[in-house]
Amino acid sequence: MNINCKLKDQAGRFLVVDYDAQAQAAFTKMLPIAHKIWRDPQIQEVIRPHGIALLSRMDAGLTVLRQFSINAAQMIEIPEADLQAAFEAAVIISEAGVAIEKDLSSFPDVIMLLAKIASPVVPLFPLPPAAEVFDRDLISPEVWDCFERMRHRSGATPPRLAFLNLYQLWFVLTQMRPTNDQLKCLLQYLGELTGLFRCAMGSQATAVVHLVKVAKKARQRRKS
Repeated sequence: MNINCKLKDQAGRFLVVDYDAQAQAAFTKMLPIAHKIWRDPQIQEVIRPHGIALLSRMDAGLTVLRQFSINAAQMIEIPEADLQAAFEAAVIISEAGVAIEKDLSSFPDVIMLLAKIASPVVPLFPLPPAAEVFDRDLISPEVWDCFERMRHRSGATPPRLAFLNLYQLWFVLTQMRPTNDQLKCLLQYLGELTGLFRCAMGSQATAVVHLVKVAKKARQRRKS
């Protein structure tokens, strides 16, 4: 299962995303469940008070998820903001699905695929060199590169930093428990940025266990 993206238009943050048949199958399996969850009256009642902006963003995200599902060429061209909306929609809807006990088994694959390519806009942090913070032999090259690209940011356009790498950087920093004020600020920011993602993935694990138990009880009832 693979997905990749590259910038088509540096100024406009327009992306070309290509993916394989397995990835497309994951999007196709997840999409109808996502629509059912999003249209559920309980979920709409909770979401509606957050305003039209969130509703519009979620609808835009679902539109992008549909493109991933139906595009026969397994390649789409979308603005950076639309990809981010798709990622947010997948995470929010999966978390909402836990509340109404929907089958979320198709969500983790899609969320992880999007986490590899979605890139939130990260503010500028004054950071020390990575060599002063990490032991290069103990962290992944992706985390090292993510930190260095944040540190060496130049110009008005922020670097593309994959959400998954930002999450991995958060995890490494939590293990270190930094005392440096700059790293503390970065850790707090990354904690807030990745919070819903971490909750959704944890909730999905809990939900899958719950659904397995429900299915097991149903089988036992049929046998008795």
